[in-house]
Amino acid sequence: MKRIFRVLTMSLIMIIGLGTASYALETTPVELIEVTGLDSPYSKGDILDTNVDISENSHSFFEELAWSKTESGLHKVTIRTRAFYYEYHYDENTKVTINGNPAQDIKVDEDNRYYITFSYVFSNEEVNSNLSTSSNLFHTITVMYMKNGRISPNPIRAPHRKNMTVQIIPDEGYEVEDVVVDGESVGAVTEYTFKRVTETHKIKAYFKPIEGYVPSEDAEESGDADVIEPITKVFEFEDVNENDWYYDEIQYVCNAGIFNGISETMFAPEETATREQLVTVLYRYAKNKSIDVSVGEDTNILSYDDAFDISEYAVEAFQWACGAGIINGTTISTLSPKDLVTREQLVTILYRYAKNAGVDVSVGEDTNILSYDDAFDISEYAVEAFQWACGSKVITGKTVSTLAPQDFVTRAEYATMIMRFDDSK
Repeated sequence: MKRIFRVLTMSLIMIIGLGTASYALETTPVELIEVTGLDSPYSKGDILDTNVDISENSHSFFEELAWSKTESGLHKVTIRTRAFYYEYHYDENTKVTINGNPAQDIKVDEDNRYYITFSYVFSNEEVNSNLSTSSNLFHTITVMYMKNGRISPNPIRAPHRKNMTVQIIPDEGYEVEDVVVDGESVGAVTEYTFKRVTETHKIKAYFKPIEGYVPSEDAEESGDADVIEPITKVFEFEDVNENDWYYDEIQYVCNAGIFNGISETMFAPEETATREQLVTVLYRYAKNKSIDVSVGEDTNILSYDDAFDISEYAVEAFQWACGAGIINGTTISTLSPKDLVTREQLVTILYRYAKNAGVDVSVGEDTNILSYDDAFDISEYAVEAFQWACGSKVITGKTVSTLAPQDFVTRAEYATMIMRFDDSK
């Protein structure tokens, strides 16, 4: 009997040992768990937002969450996650971040290493920050250029973590063919809801003629029936694909005749823009809008030492822009036509153009560029321009939390800002 008991005991120990070893033999350790989208406590009382997102490369599922308070009165969140069964497990090397900050009290379940528990204590600064900003936070949903229909409302500013529903409305004689959200088709819907919005989005609708459509008598009398289909050209550049985020913007500016490719087959969307390219595009845009681009008698760009560095195609544009006060020299004696353009420089030049053209550049009460982490990186001269451009949706953050004012502008970004500027008026 003792022998049988001893054999059974040894077998059980071996099974437990093999079971524990199987983690290392059959599954992969999770290196990093990234928890995002967790709001610090900002609601009234103790009603807290418990939404949690875990990045795909964390190989983990959200299990449970609990809030508590420390002895000093700070809010503490404790989260438990589960690794993908039979594929991954946690160990002592697993790191955890919450909203980009290191988690605390990380504990792997000793009996089942598919589970891990960790916590994070929100500081007073994080709590107070959300108390003042979360209710005023909005995200831009960009309505892409389209024809034969519209999306309403436009522009769209979605409150943080709220649903936003838009209507897709065809022109008379057309019906919805497809709606694309962030590059993915959602079908021929006439209404779409962005759920619990936490970031910027893009939406575009495609419309097609209704087969056998007969215009109403009112349409015939007004002449609308003859102009249902505007004539547009599709520009086929080898480096611009229909799925690229900037495809519609580039089609828009090329159809308007204000942007050209660097050749018949190449647009160079990721190439950074120079000052002379910027001024030339704006000059064409002004002429397109019947803005006076005549040059005053007292305008003489030859007073700049590097005037002869300006490419021939850009000379008239520089004369107009300098004379109108839209662009200044980089120094008293230089125009620097070949220099690259930063985002804050472009926004400032567009702002000056708008004021020169009589466009309303007032800033709405709900515009707050301080919500961006790098707002203080904006040069003093460009602050008003950024407030206007953000408020009118001419520019959006390069990410949800950054404006990147010192980054150089690409041709695709410039095309996008010009299109948004045209749509904003």
